[in-house]
Amino acid sequence: PFAARRVLFAATARATVVQHVAGGGTAFVQQDGHLVRMTAAGNTPIIAVHAIPLTFRGDAPHNVLNALAAAAAADALGVDPSIVAQGLSTLRPTPADLPGRNNVLQRGEQHIVLDFAHNPASVTAALQFATRGFPSDRLTVSIGMPGDREDADLHAVADAIASFQPARVVVRELDPVRRGREPGALPALLAARLSQRGVADVSIVADDLSAALACTTQTTGTTVMLAVIDLHAVVAGLRETGFTV
Repeated sequence: PFAARRVLFAATARATVVQHVAGGGTAFVQQDGHLVRMTAAGNTPIIAVHAIPLTFRGDAPHNVLNALAAAAAADALGVDPSIVAQGLSTLRPTPADLPGRNNVLQRGEQHIVLDFAHNPASVTAALQFATRGFPSDRLTVSIGMPGDREDADLHAVADAIASFQPARVVVRELDPVRRGREPGALPALLAARLSQRGVADVSIVADDLSAALACTTQTTGTTVMLAVIDLHAVVAGLRETGFTV
């Protein structure tokens, strides 16, 4: 029978990681600005975090963890570390290479981040990345959610957004994934919760493209579009208004 090989990954060399390595295991951690392969024989830097495009020079710490996870999985499969480094250095967070994952478009002083964040943790990670990587006095957030989430989960997403104190939130319907919800019910639920949490400017639009075009009316600031379904239409629409990847 096939014997699974256990490889750990973690943001830092915490106690459980050190114990695993001391017992003969392998782990991947972030150390001194690098992804490092740890074994009992010693630590081997694989690639600098700044050399991994999807980390945005470390401004996307959740993608540092994703890179560590990918490196650990590849190592468990016997992939040479140099190949791991090559793969991580050439994967770009663009709509073409990595659709819907930290895709950034820019027009002058305005940035739009597209991400398929669809739960409280991923929403928080996407907003942390956007506000760290593209700090701005005006944050706009566009959110649409699948209809099969519990109301409590939807409230938690709205609470996560509100905690970043956005100047404006555009809530949209996701018709392809309403999943039993009545038309308009889910956007209304999100909008009500956002208003309760102190967001003064909350509006509802019909779909992804309408939300994207609504966000282009401003000329500065950072917009984060979360849980984007129709990515192709959104990117095409933004390009037509002068945004570039």
